[in-house]
Amino acid sequence: MSTQKYLSKIIRFLKKATLKFERVYFFKIDLKTFFFELEDEKITVQLVNNIEDLDDIIAERGESYVIRYEKWFNRKFQCFRATIENKTIGILWLNNTNVVEVLFGYKEKIENSKTEAWVVDGYVLEKYRKLGAYKLIWHTVLFEAKKSEIEYVFAAIQDSNIRSFKVHFKLGMNSNVYKVLYYFKILWFNLYLFKHFASYKNIALLKKNINFS
Repeated sequence: MSTQKYLSKIIRFLKKATLKFERVYFFKIDLKTFFFELEDEKITVQLVNNIEDLDDIIAERGESYVIRYEKWFNRKFQCFRATIENKTIGILWLNNTNVVEVLFGYKEKIENSKTEAWVVDGYVLEKYRKLGAYKLIWHTVLFEAKKSEIEYVFAAIQDSNIRSFKVHFKLGMNSNVYKVLYYFKILWFNLYLFKHFASYKNIALLKKNINFS
């Protein structure tokens, strides 16, 4: 039996026995081959230097994000915000500080903080989600990362996050999936299994139930 078939059998068995199951797709964007840049007359994107600029985001997402964002500012993560008339309507966080907290307690180590970075969080206020703000922030973050000599940007998207999959597709990053994390919560244990691809996979083939048009 091949390794992939054996892994599939294990995953099917664990899904039946687990209290929680999640699937996470990992993207790797090569900035040497990524083309820029995108502009918008109404929306501007800039770095955030203090948490007060994120008040509207926190109000919609919940007070628990105050602690998270303060920790990220203290750890020197970069936060980019999209604004309309100086009102923050969306954000994206970039981390290149050694260890990345991905999802469900799983962490990744950045091998070279000078050339690699992770997008660890992104959000757009609900009433502004059809204006292209999230796509614009992504473009700006990748553009700024490339200017600072970052060569590769990584991201992880939870299986249910359809909006992020569509943004990646529209940005031309749909063919950059390099592995999948299978997360199982069994009692108080966390179990992580991975499926690695020999070459990049297209998210449109992996997520066949999404209309990317």
